[in-house]
Amino acid sequence: MKFVFGREFKPEKNPFYKGQEFDKEFAPTFSKILFDENENIWLAKYTNESQSERVYDVFSSSGIFERQIMVDHPIYLLKSGKIYSIVELDEGYRLVNRYRFVEAESL
Repeated sequence: MKFVFGREFKPEKNPFYKGQEFDKEFAPTFSKILFDENENIWLAKYTNESQSERVYDVFSSSGIFERQIMVDHPIYLLKSGKIYSIVELDEGYRLVNRYRFVEAESL
């Protein structure tokens, strides 16, 4: 099966690019791929170190762009209408956060 994504994007410069062989001048389009229980495809867009928000483009199983989601922490799991992320606290401990995914009402 071949997916064709129809979302425009602006390439991000790779901050580690030094112009050497096998170096990539631009960062990858996405850094992670997840699937939810409805077979939607969640692509974590590349973010540099200075960005605090994580941006996910959500596509239907047929590759049609549906929405963009912004969250404070990386998503590790999508299950039963919940989003799971892991946050590292200042003390060095890790905390698993669980969020309920709720559709926004139309304005």
